[in-house]
Amino acid sequence: MTDPRELFSTAERERGLLELVRYDYDVTLRTIHSVLAVGMSLRAAGFAAWGVVLGVGVNAQSWPFCLLAALLAVLFGYIDLIHATLYRRALARAAEIEALLDSYVDRLGIDSEDDSAIVKTMARLELHKFGIYRTMPRTSHWRIWPQYRRARPPAVFRVAYPALILAALSATAVVAF
Repeated sequence: MTDPRELFSTAERERGLLELVRYDYDVTLRTIHSVLAVGMSLRAAGFAAWGVVLGVGVNAQSWPFCLLAALLAVLFGYIDLIHATLYRRALARAAEIEALLDSYVDRLGIDSEDDSAIVKTMARLELHKFGIYRTMPRTSHWRIWPQYRRARPPAVFRVAYPALILAALSATAVVAF
């Protein structure tokens, strides 16, 4: 089998690797945009569904509907937490790729005469793991508490969702008793 380094010149390999990194960055940015759009839509739908179900429960004096509103807040909060985690990981990925591209810019500019910097930049380009989905950490179980503590925006996860759950449980108690 022919060594790939014999088929392409160093400049061709460098251009090809750089093009792949740019493509990976573009996919990462599109993923961030998609996760944000879907997450915001789900959050709005969750708040609206909570309000409708709680309103029906209070209006009809039905404690099961009020309890269902609390469960909806928990469910949509969990889904929102998953999207917040995906966003945080994709954002970290984008920052890693930006650091790689920044080292390449340095290699073209300030480090253009530094052979060790050129070799390090080429090594980073060659060792770059492509694909946002295959580079995301996989765990056998999803630990919710650490994700909850790092979730952004904190006001939504530490104030809004707990307030929705507490309001629905309070309405359940008032209606039931």
